[in-house]
This record gives sequence, C-alpha cells and structure tokens, in this order.
Amino acid sequence: MFSPDQENISASTKVPVKYGELIVLGYNGSLPNGDRGRRKSRFGLCKRPKANGVKPSTVHVACTPQAAKAISNKDQHSISYTLSRAQTVVVEYTHDNNTDMFQIGRSTEGPIDFVVTDTVPGSQSNSDTQSVQSTISRFACRIICERNPPYTARIYAAGFDSSKNIFLGEKAAKWKTSDSQMDGLTTNGVLVMHPRNGFTEDSKPGVWREISVCGNVFTLRETRSAQQRGKMARMDRMEQFQKEREDLEKAQGECKRKLSEVQRKIKELEVSGTDDAKSELQKLQQEQQGLKKEEKSCDKKLEEHRKQEKKMPWNVDTLSKEGFSKSVFNVKPEDKEETEEEKEQKHKTFVEKYEKAIKHFGMLRRWDDSQKYLSDNPHLVCEETANYLVIMCIDLEVEEKHALMEQVAHQTIVMQFILELARSLKVDPRACFRQFFTKIKVENETNELVDGSLVDLCGAALLWRTAEGLAHTPTVKHLEALRQEINAARPQCPVGFNTLAFPSMKRKDVVDEKQPWVYLNCGHVHGYHNWGNKEERDGKERECPMCRSRGPYVPLWLGCEAGFYVDAGPPTHAFSLCGHVCSEKTVTYWSQIPLPHGTHTFHAACPFCAQQLTGEQGYIRLIFQGPVD
Repeated sequence: MFSPDQENISASTKVPVKYGELIVLGYNGSLPNGDRGRRKSRFGLCKRPKANGVKPSTVHVACTPQAAKAISNKDQHSISYTLSRAQTVVVEYTHDNNTDMFQIGRSTEGPIDFVVTDTVPGSQSNSDTQSVQSTISRFACRIICERNPPYTARIYAAGFDSSKNIFLGEKAAKWKTSDSQMDGLTTNGVLVMHPRNGFTEDSKPGVWREISVCGNVFTLRETRSAQQRGKMARMDRMEQFQKEREDLEKAQGECKRKLSEVQRKIKELEVSGTDDAKSELQKLQQEQQGLKKEEKSCDKKLEEHRKQEKKMPWNVDTLSKEGFSKSVFNVKPEDKEETEEEKEQKHKTFVEKYEKAIKHFGMLRRWDDSQKYLSDNPHLVCEETANYLVIMCIDLEVEEKHALMEQVAHQTIVMQFILELARSLKVDPRACFRQFFTKIKVENETNELVDGSLVDLCGAALLWRTAEGLAHTPTVKHLEALRQEINAARPQCPVGFNTLAFPSMKRKDVVDEKQPWVYLNCGHVHGYHNWGNKEERDGKERECPMCRSRGPYVPLWLGCEAGFYVDAGPPTHAFSLCGHVCSEKTVTYWSQIPLPHGTHTFHAACPFCAQQLTGEQGYIRLIFQGPVD
C-alpha cells in the first residue's frame, strides 16, 4: 500500500506506480542465457499510461447473431462457453477505466505481457528447458490490478487471445453459477497458494486452491485436468455444515413427533382395560423406550454439532452480507441513555482527537495488522470509530473511489462485529476484540494476490511480490555485501588449508577453483578434492574427512534472486541436494512449501533451481572453518 506522500512523489517525478512483480521459481536471478524482452525470470507490473482492464457486461445465450458478432468483433473482449454443438453462451466484456490487465502464458503473441516456458529443474541453458510438449497454456492467466490505492491485484484463469476472446470448448469444465452466470476451468488449471502471516520470517504455507475463469476459488480437482471441478472452497464448507445441522434438526423433530404420537396413544390405551389394548400398550411402551433413546442420541449429536459450530472460524463473506443488512449501529449498553445532543458532541470530540488514527485503521488490509493496531490503540474499539468509518465509506463512494471504499467498508464491518460480539457477551468491546481476531478466519480464500502468493501454471510456478513487500526485501546489493563479508572472513578447507571464496554473483553457474564444497550429510565445508578411491570419486556419495559420515558432495552457490528471501539474514544454510545457500529462515520456509509436480503430486523444491529437496529437512547448516593464521 502506498501512502499519500508516496503517491505525490510518484506523480511529480513521473515514476510509474509499481503494483508488484512476478518471479519465476527455478531461476537464480535470470534465465540461463539471459533475460530477453517479454521472456525473463521476473516481470514487473506497473501502472499503465492508459487503463486496459475489462469487466463482464452483456451475456448472450445460444448462437444468436449478437453472440456471433461479439466473437468476430476484434474490438470486443468476450468469453465463449460451448455447452453443446447447438448452444453457446458468450459473455461480453467492456472496458474498465479503473483497472489494468496483464496476461501471462506460453504464447509469444502480442496479448501476452509475460512469456513463461516450462521450468526444467537444474537447467543451465535454454536448450535444457526445451521440453517435448509444454503443459503451460498459451494464454494461461490474467491479472487485473486496481489503478487506485490500495492497488489490489486479482488473478483469473485463462487469458484473451489475439482476437480478444477466451474459448472454453465442449469438453472443458464449466457450469452455471447460483446467480445465473457462467464460469469454468482451463485444461490444466491455475493453482494459487496464499501464505499465512504474509511473506515474512514468520510465514507458514497456506492451502493450494484452483482459480476459475471468473476468479472464483475452488478446492483442487482429483487430477490436474479432471473435468469435475473441486468444491467451492469457502461457501461449500458452510453449506455442508448448514445441511448437516438441518438434517440433525429434522431427525430430532421427527423423533419428537413420533414420541409424542406414541405417548398420546399410550394414554388412550391406559384408559381401556381390554386384552387387545393391554397387548398394544406393551408394544407401544417398548416403542416409546426406543424413541426416547433415539431422542437422546439426536440431542447429543445436535449438541456436538453446535459445539463444532462455535469452534468454526467466521467467514468473511457472511460477515459482510450480515453487516450491511443491518441499518442500526451496535451500541454498547449503558446505565444511562445519552441524549442525541450528548451523542453528537461525544462523536465530534472523539473524531477531532483520533481522526488520523481511525483513517489509518480503515486502510489496514491484514487481520494481523488490524489486531496489532487495535492492541496499540484500544480506545478506537468503540461506536464512534464505526460511525466515522461509515461516513468515510459514503464520502469515498461519492468521490467514485470504489476500491478504497471497499477497503474501508471491510474495516467498518470488522468494527461493527466486534461491537456486536461485545454486546452479546455483555462486556466492554476492548475486552473482546482479541477474541474476535482469534475466531475470524485468517486465510483469505479469494483470488486476490497477497505478498508471497504462489501461482502454478502446470509447468512453471510464479511468486507474487507486492511493491510494499519488495521494499522490505534484501536487495542484490545487500546479497553482494553478504558474499564479500563471507569471503573477507577467509574460510578455509579444513584439510587442504586453502582459502575458499564464493564466486562473483555474475558467475553463478561456473565452478571456480576456490569454490566451497559441502558434504550434505554433515554440513562440513571443504574445497574441492579428489581424495578417496576411484569408486568413491565416481559415485554420488563421498566420505567427509572430518567426521567420516558419507553423503552427497556438491559445490555451494549463493542464492542470487533476492525476491525469494523472507529475511535479510546471513547465508548460513544450504538446500539439499543443489547446494544453493541463503538464510536459515528462507530455507526453513521453502522446505515447508509443497509445490505442484505433475498432475497430482506435490514436493518441496529449491526456489533458485526448482530441484526437489532431499534429506529429512531438505537443507543443512553449513560448518565453515576460519583461517588458521
């Protein structure tokens, strides 16, 4: 997010606003033979001089003349859903002045902004990357960025071709949504994973989801190209839980109805003294005992379900709908009711004192940031803040700043629900806002890209870094300083006593005579040597002269792609088996990330070369020996 001061500086110096960057996993700073044109290892998304975004407009059903015209019109963007040979649904897209569109894919045609080819693990030249048949779509996906702060970026499967069309054939997975709109998935799909706790040293891997053509989020299909789509990630869980409760309540009601009916019949038969009545009464009493047991079982299941419901994280979508459906503010109960004049004066005094702080809270996007800010400013947890945020929303909507309005509206809902929670618990709002953030769902299951989001195109994985995230990322200059600092310490081979040195970052693929090598089983760093018998030298494993442990013996390379680092720590650890060196926090994070591989498998890999990690942890701590003099 850019501050107003940053925006003014950007406008005055004519420097384009940067939305973020896409970095291809598997390349250590550049493509093997260098970055050229639209084919590069990282691609910056900047604000365009003129907006080129599009948004859905008219829907045409069947092969009508209007639909045919939309498909043939090169100035009209459209998505075509072929349901059968006799029926096609065409959705026209119109120009959107508030967004910029960027397209990613394998094609080198004009509409593609960022050309991505299949990543071959450990490739050293472009010839190594030429696969027999690419699995990346020619027009894989598109990213839509808001031109106004907070510059939200959203990803959608499929991109528009040279004719400004997206075609989903008869065999493609597609369906009609609940609001009568069309949606679908591409052949191999576009997968996205949002990290938890942002892209920081405290980051944890999220859950992989699939993004549809319209930007909806789904669980993964059984296989990458299966025609049956996954479940809608967020709403499906709620609907399933709701259905379970309805079924339990229905079963409980039916059981009570039957028990009531049996009890009524028993009372009638108890009055009658005939033999037939006694026999029937005995049967009904046995049935009554069975129904009472069934009733207890239903009550127990329903109670367990309610307990699970209380433990469930709250859903952002339902919070939003619920919040705006109410037209009253959630007011903290007070012993003495205030007059309208007193309320107005109290609101005016509060806003004059804390207006800047309220506006800052309204612009926060992450749950963790909101919780921390309210922890530092608990006086903001009150009705006056919620009221002022509502006024902010109205003002922003009048000014046609829709993206900002949506952001502030989200924070308004957050504050309103904290107040609602306090009222239901009959406590001060300041005493329960932490409980709200503990219960609220942290994972943001939308198509909105956040710092550190991973995008998999079935053949290449991309890392999304926001402009704000890159500002806190170590630079190449910083990495070069770390390299020089290690070399200045003059690490030595513990056996040969020759000084070791990491080669220049420009020569990151050429083995140098002073290159440090490591035994990956123990972490001891040596210079290259030919000790041992010929069978050992030719094999994959060698014995460390220091500790006698056997394991792979590989050269060490400094990780040169700064965008992959989660912190600015010293390069003390190396990935196994490739030998790329970076900080401890960075190797720990990437060793936990399950990257898609093939059609239905996942494994952790080195971000600098895409080679699969081996060993128990996937990395090793390096043990250097200093100079003996």
